[in-house]
Amino acid sequence: MKKFPLKHGFFTLASGRFLRYHFVNESKNWTEAQRYCREQYDDLATVQNVDDMNQLVVSVNGSYNGSAWIGLYNVINPWRWSLDDRNSSGATELTYTNWYPGRPLDGQCVWKQNSLYNAPWSDVACDVLQSFICYDGRASAVQPYVQIALFMNFTDAQSYCRQHYTDLASARDFSEDLMIASVQTNQHSYIGLYRTNTLTWSDGSNSTFTHWAAGQPHQYQGTPYCTATSISNSGGWTDHSCTDTRPFVCHSVQTDPVVGLRVVFTTRRNLSKSEIRDLVSQKIKEQLVSGGLPDIITVNVTQINKRSP
Repeated sequence: MKKFPLKHGFFTLASGRFLRYHFVNESKNWTEAQRYCREQYDDLATVQNVDDMNQLVVSVNGSYNGSAWIGLYNVINPWRWSLDDRNSSGATELTYTNWYPGRPLDGQCVWKQNSLYNAPWSDVACDVLQSFICYDGRASAVQPYVQIALFMNFTDAQSYCRQHYTDLASARDFSEDLMIASVQTNQHSYIGLYRTNTLTWSDGSNSTFTHWAAGQPHQYQGTPYCTATSISNSGGWTDHSCTDTRPFVCHSVQTDPVVGLRVVFTTRRNLSKSEIRDLVSQKIKEQLVSGGLPDIITVNVTQINKRSP
């Protein structure tokens, strides 16, 4: 870290990290695009803020107005029991299952089917309204499982069970599953098994910035999807099957000098803040250029504190 002298203080020159974007007008699926970006640059594009998003769109340079892959994709997390949410050690491993043949598919919540011996499980969309079965773990409970004849989505059913009993029912082994089936009426019924999606950047970034287009993302179920930016729609993001092919945007990590500066000076005339900003910016730039930096350097004054003598 290098220090430069000024008449009324010092400034420090440090390294800043930013992303430079590179549009590649070749159609590839998401995995192929990721591999290409890692070989030729650093990774598929990560977007950290609105400025990054604007720079990404500019990088296309008007040569394309469709959609292009970026580095955001969803990870399907393992199945877990709702009852484990209150377990500080986390979810237990799913060692027993009773899936209906051909299941699970892409649902994120589970119900027990009706009118069949042992009522096998099917994965479903969590927003479907259905009856459900609660687990009552209180000492005063007459029996541990209760069929609820109300129709709710999974989240509301979970809240209902937690408010009135203990939680949605867990079938962690055959005996529990059989006991749950014994109270089930002639209705499909939610139990407490579910899974979630986690949005992840290809480079492992922890950026939480999003720029979804209206109505996106629409694939809420447990299906892997990858994200594209729609150049003609202000870069709005859309979700797609990762096997689709389209152009893509890579990023490379760049470093650039960033200056942090504090300047103190006195004047006989009462200057306005804009006059102070212009004066300080010009004097700092002159000092930097005389110290060997290029004259294309930009100086921005962000805070001014005026004090009377």
